[in-house]
Parts: sequence; C-alpha cells; structure tokens
Amino acid sequence: MIVGVCRLRNRPPQFLLLVLLAIAFLICLSTADSVENGECDAGVGGSSCDDDAAAAVDEAKGGMRLMVTDEGDKGDDEYDVEGIMSNIQKELDKQISEVKFTFNINDEYDDDIIDGDDNDIFDEESIISNFQKELEKQISEGKFSINVLETRAFITGDNLIASSDSDVDSKTCVDDMSECKFWATNGECEKNPNYMLVSCQCSCMKYFDLPMHYHELLEAVDKYGVSQEVLMGSEFRSTINVVINTVAYMETQSSEVVEACRNQDRRCSFWSGIKECKANVEFMKSRCAPACQACDLIDIRRRCPPLEDDATPGLAPGEMNHMFERIVRTSPGNQSESVTIEDGMVNHTVRVYSRPEANDEDEEEPQISFWSDVANPPWIIALDDFLTEEERYQLILIGDAIGYNTMRSHQRANKDATCTHDNVCHGDPIVERIRNRIAKVTGIPRENSEYHQIVGYEPGNYYRTHHDYVRRIDRGAGPRVLTFFVYLSDVEEGGDIAFPKLDVSIKPKAGRAVLWPLSLNSNPSEMDPRTESEVKDVKDGAMYGVNAWLHLHDYLDAHDKGCV
Repeated sequence: MIVGVCRLRNRPPQFLLLVLLAIAFLICLSTADSVENGECDAGVGGSSCDDDAAAAVDEAKGGMRLMVTDEGDKGDDEYDVEGIMSNIQKELDKQISEVKFTFNINDEYDDDIIDGDDNDIFDEESIISNFQKELEKQISEGKFSINVLETRAFITGDNLIASSDSDVDSKTCVDDMSECKFWATNGECEKNPNYMLVSCQCSCMKYFDLPMHYHELLEAVDKYGVSQEVLMGSEFRSTINVVINTVAYMETQSSEVVEACRNQDRRCSFWSGIKECKANVEFMKSRCAPACQACDLIDIRRRCPPLEDDATPGLAPGEMNHMFERIVRTSPGNQSESVTIEDGMVNHTVRVYSRPEANDEDEEEPQISFWSDVANPPWIIALDDFLTEEERYQLILIGDAIGYNTMRSHQRANKDATCTHDNVCHGDPIVERIRNRIAKVTGIPRENSEYHQIVGYEPGNYYRTHHDYVRRIDRGAGPRVLTFFVYLSDVEEGGDIAFPKLDVSIKPKAGRAVLWPLSLNSNPSEMDPRTESEVKDVKDGAMYGVNAWLHLHDYLDAHDKGCV
C-alpha cells in the first residue's frame, strides 16, 4: 500500500491538527486504494483519479505524490531506475531538511512518522528502500510506470522516464547506491572520491573516463610498490591519471626492471600529479620512479653514466693557476686607477696569503706537471668586501628560515642550513646575485656550484682539520675543486680559517671571502693534500658564514639526477 502524508508548516492547535491529519490520511488512502483496485482507467499522463489525488495533495498544502499508471504496452517501456531513484532521494532530502512534508511507503500506516511535532524521526533508508522495491516490482511485472508529479515546483515527471540506451551497462557495472549517477554528475566523484569510487564505481568510471574499475586500478598499480593513496580534493583527477599512466608504463618494462623499480611511498602518485617529478628530481626518481616513469634511472649506472670524453670541465689542466692570477690582477680594489664596477659586482680587494712562485715576464711558461705543483705552494687568497651588509644580513635570515642542523662530535661542533631548490633560497634575488658573482670572479659556470651552505658557530664551536675535496671523478659533477667561504659576521675572538700544512691563518671579517683550491693545477681531478683546513674555536661572539663548493662539472644537473 502506498501512503502519502502531508504536514502543515505552521501547526494549529492539537485538536485541529488531528482533524486535518485524519482528513489527509483518508483522502490519500482512498486515492491509493482506488488505483490498486483498478477503479481508474489510467493512461499516459494521468486520469480522473490522478486529478482527484493531485487535488487532495494540493488541498493539504502540497507534497510529493507517487502515481502509478497502466501504459497498456505490455512492458515495452524502458526506465532509468537510477535517475528515478536519484530524484526521489533529492526530494526526500529536501522535504526532511525543510521540515515541511513527510512521505512513506509501507504496508501499514506508521503514525510515529507523522505525529506533528519537531521530534519526527525519518527512517530515510527504509523509505528509499521501499521506493526501490516498488519501482523494481512494477517494472518487472511490465504493468506500471512510476512517476513523481510536479507539486509546488518539485520534481517534474519528464525528468524521470528515460531511454534504456544508457552509457552504463548494468549487466557488467552496477553502482551500490541508486543515487550514484546524480552524485557523479554533481562532482561528488572528485569531492568525495574515497567513498564514491568504492560505492559508485560505474558512475565515476563514466565521469572520469576510467579504463577500468577504481579498485582494479589501485590493485594494478600496487604491483609496482607500496599501495598508492588517492586523496580527496582538487588533485584527485591528476592522481588518478598518474595511476593509469604508471600501470601502462610499467607493463612495457622487463621483469628485471619491474622488480627493481618500485614506488617507495604511498604518496608517489599524488606527488607526481602535482609535478614533483620535475620540481624534486633527485628525490622523486629515486623514491617514486614508476610514478615518474623513470625506471631507466633507477640503476645508478644508467642514471649516472660516466662522463663523456668530450665533457668540458670548469678547469682544464694548468688553468687553476691562471684563474687565481686573473682574480688578483683584475680585482677592482687592487687597481691604481678607478674602474667601473659591473652590475651585480662589488669593489672587492684581494689579499694573497699563499701562492706559487711568480714567473718573470721573460721566462717561459712553467711546465704543467705534478712535480711543478708540489715544488710550489698552492694558492690561498682573501677577497675583502665581497658581500654587502644587506647580502650578509639576508643570508643569515635565510639560514634561520631554513632551520639549522646542529652537529657535535670530536671533529666538529657547529650548525648548518643548506639551500635547496625547494626552500626559501630558491629564486631569492640576493642568493642568485651571489651565485652569479662567484661565477663571474672564478670564471666557472654557476651550475658547477653546490647549493650554498650557511653555517653558524657559537662560543666553543669548532671544525677540526679536514679536507673539502670530494672525489667522484668519472660521474656526474666530478670532484670538488674549489672552496669559496665568506664570513657573514665579525667575531670578537677566534673563528680563524687555518691551513696547518701551510702555516696560514685568516681572521674573520664580515664580508671577507676566502678562496682556496682543493685539487692540483696539473690535474684538477686529483686532490691537493696540502690544502687541509680547520676553523679555530670561536671564543667570543657568534660567527656566521656561507660555503660555496665548486665542482669540475655541472653539479645541479647531477644533483637533480641523484648522482651526487
């Protein structure tokens, strides 16, 4: 039995309310019984019973009415069950939220639902379930079509009957909920994918144009590493696209590659979807190679092949000495006449602390050899006023913003913060200016320089004797060949940079840069053991500085590939 019950927004006194409810109930019951008993000759669009029922509903201030009509076509009609149920769900939610009407389908009348107070409890699940059962029953019997008539601008009947040539094949794909199609068309597959892609797979497959079910996609990509997390929100679509592309890409790889190439983080697909494969190359290609389609780089031998024979180094044999000589000769502060300072440069002055013996102008160029190197001391110079006060202050602030890592051992006690492409250093105009200035002074491309390391020393901090040289001769960036250290602050006492094997010590001074070689003039790939250095104990005041280490080849490219 189908029951429609209507409730007034403004309740009258209790007696009048009971009378109105009784009248509404009897009218609706009578209308439904007449339909059940076949007393109306129904046709498409309605009958005299239809008019009577509609009048009863309108007289009781409107509501939603369920009408059944005998089409007389022996079940040839096709029905969009999902669409009908979706609209019924919408109407139910609307009426409950507005506290205007109640409606129910039950075999027996349940007056607990229409007791007329604000504490009405609606068993929404049962209501929808009963609608669904009745709809499917009528369609299976081929006798009736169900329609929800428009009442007070509610749902129109035209929206409920649809052709059966739907895009969804119900035999192979069935949503768990009848409302799925409506939810999907309103964007819920993106807004609430964790629910929708489980309970409404059919509708969301159409919405996203997915090649397979959502759970099948996740199962497929899980074969290539840890289970992937698909987050709700604006990045859902891009994440799903990465999952699809990952599966397609990995299916083309050999079994050996598949075994070695794994997503090692559940967020790999999400990160790839927001372009981290390009923004954070080193991390992503080592941790999320399938999501980045970079399995060819998972093997270090393939990711970091040996340098080509024709790779151009930052310094060729014999050019180390020439570089230092040029720096001393062209330093603006060392000129006897005024000079024009180029844009981005400063009026720095060079002081030489150690150098090979100078040649007379009429002497032949000294032989480039290991024996010539060891017979002469290496270069060590200082460049005063290399950084301005503004630049020094900005670097200290950047170190604070990045956050320092504290180091304490018998070898060193200090703190450091390293600039990278994904922290506040990236794109900072002062950092870029300093990188360009170092490249201009040394003549070595800025790409050969590591990201700057900002260091801090408190009283009692130190760095015992060590060598900055890093080998890596035949791959990636090649070895470190120069250290370019700049003091960012003055120190009351201590903090000298010393070279024990050369008996050289350079005191701190804000803006002073200290430049020394880590490798030999005759062979820049080989370490010069004489340039070991140390930072003396800071005794009074805080000392800040910045390190720039220069490599023989492109460091930034090697860093991005995970080859350093």
